[in-house]
Amino acid sequence: MFLTNLPSELIIVIADFLRPKDLNALVKTASSFANLLGLRLLDRGLADPKLEILLWAAAKGDEKIISKILTRAQHKRVNIPPQVKDSMLMTAVLHNRVGHLEYLIRTVGANLSAMVSHKYSLLPRAALHEAAEQGNKAATQKLLELGAVVNAIDAGGLSSLHYAVWKPEREDASEGEAWDTDEELEYGVNSIAILRLLLGHGALTEVVEPDRQQTPLLWASIDGDTEAISLLLDHGANIAASDDEGCTALHFAAESGKHETVQLLVDKGADAFAFDYSAYTPLDVAASASVRKILRQAGALTGAELGRELERL
Repeated sequence: MFLTNLPSELIIVIADFLRPKDLNALVKTASSFANLLGLRLLDRGLADPKLEILLWAAAKGDEKIISKILTRAQHKRVNIPPQVKDSMLMTAVLHNRVGHLEYLIRTVGANLSAMVSHKYSLLPRAALHEAAEQGNKAATQKLLELGAVVNAIDAGGLSSLHYAVWKPEREDASEGEAWDTDEELEYGVNSIAILRLLLGHGALTEVVEPDRQQTPLLWASIDGDTEAISLLLDHGANIAASDDEGCTALHFAAESGKHETVQLLVDKGADAFAFDYSAYTPLDVAASASVRKILRQAGALTGAELGRELERL
């Protein structure tokens, strides 16, 4: 076992048994190796085409190390591509290094609006999209303060509001990475605070993603997220918006089986008679008895019932 692999507490105990002369020799040796090999370590990192040493430093949030690496790169005439700087910003957001975002943008030169791919992104996205998906209020606030474009659209056509209401399962993004920091990433469930921030900065509610033609309101309705739906409606979201299959927010809420969400949409004026392109009304897709009861009380009919009523006219 190497001395460096021992816990710090054990090294201190060992040091207590050393004579001052031996302890001084150990300190000098460690210092000498640091001075001798420090630059070699930087050079090896700069020789990596991916420059993952900079991503590692950004993940650690160590501005001193980043500065040393960049200074050494300048001395060795190693060009740091803009894409690497942009990835450093994304890495800092991934690892919740909020206090270092301004440094990476103002000093390092990361592009706040750059679309960046990473291990867990399906398509390139901006740092603001990542912060919104994480539910990271502090990072979202800081990025907006630094000038992030609130209505920027990612490479897949998603807005920051889509990311705020979408909460996929995320694994530890440090696992298996070359810039592993041995720290687990925390993805908070703080979509309401994020939605308020984004909407307060003028986020548009009617951005339609290209895959299913769904707005953020429809995404929130799929999950039966009553609070998010209420907030979006209060900021002008179109309650009658439908996707490429004709499904409205009420269709999705009914299918989720969450009666509180269905009641909210009914109270807000959602059309209980809306047909999707399969001629189904929200009552046809209702997933629970409580939802069916609310819809019946609102006068809703199934598609078949509504068809018969129309034939009588």
